[in-house]
Amino acid sequence: MIEALDNTGTQLNQSNSVDGGYEKRDLLNGLKNLKTEYGQLPASRMAQWAMARGWKRDNPMRLEQMVKDLNAGKQLRAPRI
Repeated sequence: MIEALDNTGTQLNQSNSVDGGYEKRDLLNGLKNLKTEYGQLPASRMAQWAMARGWKRDNPMRLEQMVKDLNAGKQLRAPRI
């Protein structure tokens, strides 16, 4: 799981918010793949991982909320680019 998170994290431009654009698309694709492979994801641990990797601003908290939403069964949609 850590390797998949690292691969997803390296694709993101950390100067931008993960709530829109290419960053949201890439993050959601990675999270959906993890969800399919592992089932329930540990939201708070994933946010801690993001903080440890130097994710800027409130992106770790946004990641945590996305994971919680996915775990709750919400269908998150990536923006059209």
